[in-house]
Amino acid sequence: MLRNSLIVIVSLLAAQAYAGTETQNWTFNGSNISGNGNGNSINLASGDVTLTITGWSNTGRYNTLETGTLGYDNGYGLTLKNRDEGTWSPDHSIDSFYNSNVDAILLEFNKAVNLDHLGIGWATDGSGGGSGAVDISIAAYTGSNADYTNFYNTNTNTWGELLSNGWKGVNTVNNNSDDDFLDMEDYTYHAIDTGTVTSKYWLVSAYNPLFGDYSSYAGSENDGFKLTGLSSEYTKKEEQEKPPGIPEPSTIAMFAFGLFSLVRMRKEKHISL
Repeated sequence: MLRNSLIVIVSLLAAQAYAGTETQNWTFNGSNISGNGNGNSINLASGDVTLTITGWSNTGRYNTLETGTLGYDNGYGLTLKNRDEGTWSPDHSIDSFYNSNVDAILLEFNKAVNLDHLGIGWATDGSGGGSGAVDISIAAYTGSNADYTNFYNTNTNTWGELLSNGWKGVNTVNNNSDDDFLDMEDYTYHAIDTGTVTSKYWLVSAYNPLFGDYSSYAGSENDGFKLTGLSSEYTKKEEQEKPPGIPEPSTIAMFAFGLFSLVRMRKEKHISL
């Protein structure tokens, strides 16, 4: 009886200490998009994790950030038309063509996640004709503002000012290799290395030297791509809400200690007889 009780208690302790990792696979299509025009969004859910996507570019006065219009090009992926562009190719891709504008999509999760894959559809790193590869940049919000409002203060924020407000290019974190973000081939689901960074807020953009300057390898501007999907990983922490009826770990430990003591006392008593 005592042995069985100990097994149950040890199992409960292990369950409390366990931190499980869940993978979310996000795919895009035309029906995902909510609303029309600048500031429209995509809203998705996978288990306990939700994702909202909006499009941004530095099209405002003095290069401040403004929302763009998300779209979907059937068979090619998610698109973004900033406020200075038309609807034709390559303007409607997530790109860095014309006027030094750099487009990006903002990924807002309700949980802190790690990005580990990107699906690249149509891509170019040249004149826009679809060269079959693209250079991209990825940044994560690593600041301490839990409510996080500074990105939407478009009266002051430029891409550079975001770096003073808690954002950081992931290729500059932990001496991360840049190779994952260079010459990403089209129509491929790419594994990417974002290190150990987890965040609720991520930016995926055409190559932006402010998020990590590797221009000697990436070349000039004129990168563009369409995104078919991505995947993230969420690690459940110990501080998550426990199921009803399961005691606190400290309480379980006290019971375990008591039962172990009883077992020892019984063994010592048996030996003395």
